[in-house]
Amino acid sequence: MLACNATGAGRLGTTPDAMLGRMLEDYIPDDLRNRRHDVLASVVATATPATFRDARGIHIFDHSLYPITDETGRVHRVAWLAEDVAHEVALERQLRQAQKMEAVGTLAGGIAHDFNNILGVIMSNIEMLRGTGLTGRAATRADRILRAALRAREVVRQLLAFGRPADEPYVTLDLCRTVADALHLVKPSIPASVTLRTLLPATPLPVHGDATQIHQVLLNLCTNAVHAMPDGGLLDVSLETLDLGGDDVLRGYPELSPGRYVCLSVADSGLGMTAHQLERMFEPFFTTKPQGTGSGLGLSMVHGIIRKHGGTVRAHSQPGQGARFDVLLPLADMPDTGTTPADIAPATVPDMPKSPPLHVLVVDDEHDFRQSVAEMLHALGHRSTGTDSADDALRLLAAGRYDVALLDVRMPGLSGPELARTIRERGFALPLVVCTGNECDITPEELAEMGLTLIGKPFTGDELSKHLHIALKKA
Repeated sequence: MLACNATGAGRLGTTPDAMLGRMLEDYIPDDLRNRRHDVLASVVATATPATFRDARGIHIFDHSLYPITDETGRVHRVAWLAEDVAHEVALERQLRQAQKMEAVGTLAGGIAHDFNNILGVIMSNIEMLRGTGLTGRAATRADRILRAALRAREVVRQLLAFGRPADEPYVTLDLCRTVADALHLVKPSIPASVTLRTLLPATPLPVHGDATQIHQVLLNLCTNAVHAMPDGGLLDVSLETLDLGGDDVLRGYPELSPGRYVCLSVADSGLGMTAHQLERMFEPFFTTKPQGTGSGLGLSMVHGIIRKHGGTVRAHSQPGQGARFDVLLPLADMPDTGTTPADIAPATVPDMPKSPPLHVLVVDDEHDFRQSVAEMLHALGHRSTGTDSADDALRLLAAGRYDVALLDVRMPGLSGPELARTIRERGFALPLVVCTGNECDITPEELAEMGLTLIGKPFTGDELSKHLHIALKKA
């Protein structure tokens, strides 16, 4: 060793002066010695530079070796540069994960419209079939079909969440209370063979977020934990605060900024996971569960929700030693109101009184969906007229009287929002309901500007009835 800078010596646990004259092998760990020695020997023998990468602990090093020759061309010195690239590697991994999420969101947005039209036909027809007085095995089969369609609708909504921008109006809420409320919902589904233990601080832990989404995060993590313990075990849920400095962020959480965080931990004593499973844990559609028992979207949803909240999630596990998921959320300032943060109840559609008989104009380019909605409206006691084009819809409005119009957002020619704007410009004041399989197709500003009511495809008869009532109340 002829020279070493202070950083390199410090990483090796010594000083530059102490390294002078020593053999390089004295500072190379046994598990890395053979490879590094081979590369060095090759550089000396061929007088050719070489690069390679290896890792030690949390450090990942990119090595560059440059031969220095004398006047005869013989290599008599080698300049060895080592750069710790752990931070860059972590950022690359985060970027790949984000790109996967974005790709799934883009794909979901492309298929959601057509797929939800198909689901809408299935759901509406099976609902009407159930209303014909089915009994016995036929009724059981109809119920099974409807449950499957509703589950498919939820899968599509989860997929769409990946591509949805993080523009939700978050509120300040107490994570302790939010977690406690969520656990009340989780407890009934935990088998007696699993013991739930909680460690929640008595003092509030304020964060900016959406209580419903955090409930979903905890539900997914607890459900996965229970599934990982088929023979029973321990399920631990805890909250604590963390102060992350610059070095902590640099080494362990490159996607975060230094500051104070709340750590929600969900740990189980179950089967554990391999390193390969951990690497892919948050990928959409990746699952460790048997085929048919999981969509592979639960942990991807957890990842997406927490990232939109400005936090991150980490998984720790080894085979046979259980697993622990740590969710980090930025700690918010306590509201200066003299009260503790409160969870905001999710907006729900209340039960509505039955609407009087209506004449509904249904505008949708999908024939089967349009016919299914017409039959659904008939079952609700309403009358409908359907068309597949915006131009025909405008002619029908001019020629007759309608109580409300139901417009598909995506149509050839004029889209639903464009048709709604034209209807308003021509002086028609009837309530307008727009329906879509992807809520990102229309902005809240467009809805407010024209007084539109939004209903997501596919929908049940009850959901349609409630949204018609809401539209009538707006008018």
